[in-house]
Amino acid sequence: MLRLIDSHKIRENDLKEIQKIYTEAFPPEERRDWKDVMRLLENESIFWLTAAYMDEELIGFITGWNFPEFIYMEHFATAPSARNKGYGATIFSGVLSASGKPHVIEVERPDNEMASRRIGFYERLGLHISDRDYVQPPYAKGGSPVPMFIMTDKGYEKRWADEIHRTVYSYTAHAESGAAR
Repeated sequence: MLRLIDSHKIRENDLKEIQKIYTEAFPPEERRDWKDVMRLLENESIFWLTAAYMDEELIGFITGWNFPEFIYMEHFATAPSARNKGYGATIFSGVLSASGKPHVIEVERPDNEMASRRIGFYERLGLHISDRDYVQPPYAKGGSPVPMFIMTDKGYEKRWADEIHRTVYSYTAHAESGAAR
């Protein structure tokens, strides 16, 4: 049975496993330093991490931001042992159904087969790719922005692109500075 657990209830060993999955799943330019993730969990009330378990086995996680107008899902990955078993769709669908707000994710541009497959995965779950370019803000001091696309559910409208950009960049810049909101 799938269980989604809030970060404040995750065992220390599982947080270490999530860190391992996180650093292996995302290239450095697409992720934060793990210490920054932990600091955000402690200091930013709208930043969250949800761990996914199948029975007692940790199978994945999602991090994100609960903004007033939308849920911004920042990182999502499954454990290597859980891949290609349908767990990713189950986890992601569970998070989508937990809120009536629109959900926003960033995806790599479809420049290779794996990126195209990821976009297809999210489309099968009801998300739609935006028709506007988006650049992920740098997650590390001195880092470079990364060209991406945005995908949303619940009726994406073009006007959202500017709001998403403004909101995400505002919080990301604030989070990078180490200040608490």
